[in-house]
Amino acid sequence: MFGMLTGTAAAAVVLVIAAAAMLPGGVSGGIAADVLPLVAASAGAFVGGLVCAALCGSKGLLMGAVCSALMFLLLLGAAAAAGGNIGVTCLVRLLLMLVSGAFGGVIGVNRKKRRKRR
Repeated sequence: MFGMLTGTAAAAVVLVIAAAAMLPGGVSGGIAADVLPLVAASAGAFVGGLVCAALCGSKGLLMGAVCSALMFLLLLGAAAAAGGNIGVTCLVRLLLMLVSGAFGGVIGVNRKKRRKRR
């Protein structure tokens, strides 16, 4: 649960940074508006999978994929509630999030733990 919340917060931060970067240039749509939400969702799934697997300590691929699938369901529910378009883009987002979350989970489990020096 904590990994999913952390990943969702990371996705929100990426979206805010992207919006702030687009604002001065006057970019209002086009390819940036289509790609940036996918990038933010993938980055959030990566961070969520990393945190989830690091807290769990094992089965990083599975934990990362499950965490990102739960994040996808959260985003899908929010999109449906807001009346958003649910179509082929959702399938692409699901696949990107699953791969990113699983990759983050593998890295989260295999990270070397820092040891305190005496």
